Amino acid sequence: MSFSLGKPILLMALFSVFGGAWLSMNRPAPGKDLSVWVFADSHFREYDRRLRPIFERDSKKTLQVDLIPSRAMDMRLPVLFMAPADAKEVPDAIEVEIASFGRYLRPRVNEVGFLPLNDYLSNTGFREITSLNAPGRTGWNARLIGDGKIYTFDGARWRVNPRRARPDAWIDRILPSRLTAGSKDGVIFAVPHDVHPVALAFRDDLFREAGVPLIDEHDRSTVSSWPEFQRKALRFQAYWREHGYATRHAMELPESGADVLSVMLLQRHINLVDADYRIHLNDPKVAQTLAFYAQLVAGDSRIGAEAAPGTAMEFKDLADGNFCAMQMPDWNVDLLRRFVPELAGKLRLIPLPRFDPSDAPTASYGGTLIGIPRGTRHPDAAWNLIQFLYFDPASLADRKNLGILPPLPEEWDNAEYQQPDPFFGGQKTLQIYAQLARAVAPVYTTPVNVMALLTLRYAQSLAVQYVRENGSRGLEAQCQLWLNAAAVDLRRRIDHSRFEGPDR
Repeated sequence: MSFSLGKPILLMALFSVFGGAWLSMNRPAPGKDLSVWVFADSHFREYDRRLRPIFERDSKKTLQVDLIPSRAMDMRLPVLFMAPADAKEVPDAIEVEIASFGRYLRPRVNEVGFLPLNDYLSNTGFREITSLNAPGRTGWNARLIGDGKIYTFDGARWRVNPRRARPDAWIDRILPSRLTAGSKDGVIFAVPHDVHPVALAFRDDLFREAGVPLIDEHDRSTVSSWPEFQRKALRFQAYWREHGYATRHAMELPESGADVLSVMLLQRHINLVDADYRIHLNDPKVAQTLAFYAQLVAGDSRIGAEAAPGTAMEFKDLADGNFCAMQMPDWNVDLLRRFVPELAGKLRLIPLPRFDPSDAPTASYGGTLIGIPRGTRHPDAAWNLIQFLYFDPASLADRKNLGILPPLPEEWDNAEYQQPDPFFGGQKTLQIYAQLARAVAPVYTTPVNVMALLTLRYAQSLAVQYVRENGSRGLEAQCQLWLNAAAVDLRRRIDHSRFEGPDR
């Protein structure tokens, strides 16, 4: 039996019928007191399945958790921020991936779609202690519950401090370098969920077999600099070539993507564009680092290999020994355990090598921020929700179990963070990441971050091609010329795109 209007119309009619039936059976739940949008499936599962019942029990408010993928979020939020103040769709809190947050800071401060949070951060989360025997760190200020007085820890003991009227609040307790990501002109619009320091994970078994150990018997790194790591990596590859593994490379290093290069630059305290729209793309250290990176992935001194696409395949390459080291942010550790359990006991972690002694032994990679849209009808309740999702012991316990460091340094001193990890040969994984997190440099998010990163990627592709055709002679000088020209173009594009107008 044929359909007279043709198959396309028939299919459209069927989709309409079945779509209507689906909608009728999946009507939205009755209105909840509060709602939060998240972009990560892992956060959705944690918040909706485990934390939501606790929050609803303790707050006596119902909570709707909606999962919205990042791309959809980036399309919906600009429209949402232009909606009327009483629009029903406006959620009470929104999580945004850190790389996307800069686009929402494009308007003037008083026109940003998120509420300023400085007052909330300064007037909640006050540090309290139950006795003067409580642990502390130098400079901490706390209220003793017993007498209501403010005490300051001097490095050895808590001493009463009559000069202080209040204890530390959240704004004092959150890692300062992490608050910059959600800020503009000193106004904080979003709170960090994490720190995500990066370590170097490597196949200790294969490096030792090659006679090139990267860690000593006391679990201390034997690699102080990136050039030293490259020299050891070349010896490592030479050994395995002689033993029949011609394609075994020392490290995962992408040719086209600039993620690893960006981490190296953050180690050197370089944001391509800072919070004041100053361009650092053509800083001489960027040219130096770019030239070094290009000869890690091309030419006679190559030590890097591209990973197969997808996290599971990337880890399989590590398990198969196609590459034997990789940058490892804390959020990847739990995935590593789940995808390649056969690597248990074969891996170790060390701080990232540096270029100069002043460089940090780590940098932050990825992350999540949460803010309150200006259109919410329940800003105070939304702030209480954020405090629960990010700082409540139940939430902090979930992150610890996943190996993710919260942005509260005081948490890192807890005994749970000092436990040996059999997967990494007994190393204290969380302690390693906690030590690195204290050295994380500030990350600035601006509307032009993506533009700057794409410019860096293009310069990287030119540098890699240069190495293939000419070797490394004259490469750094050529990189500087490319970056100088790119910085001029980037300045012009920034000035054109800013709401505030060009810098004067």
